[in-house]
Amino acid sequence: MNYKRNVTSTAFDIGVGWLVGWLVGWLVGWLVGWLVGWLVGWLVGWLVGWLVGWLVGAQKK
Repeated sequence: MNYKRNVTSTAFDIGVGWLVGWLVGWLVGWLVGWLVGWLVGWLVGWLVGWLVGWLVGAQKK
């Protein structure tokens, strides 16, 4: 009885650990992807805006 309960609890622990790991991994991946995407988009937008402004300013001269 005790042995069977240990096997069941181990399988349960593995299932819970897998679920928690999957959820945490998904959340972290989503957060990192969102942050990186936001940062890259902001940097690219800033660079493009700076370049366009510089080109327009250079053409006016």
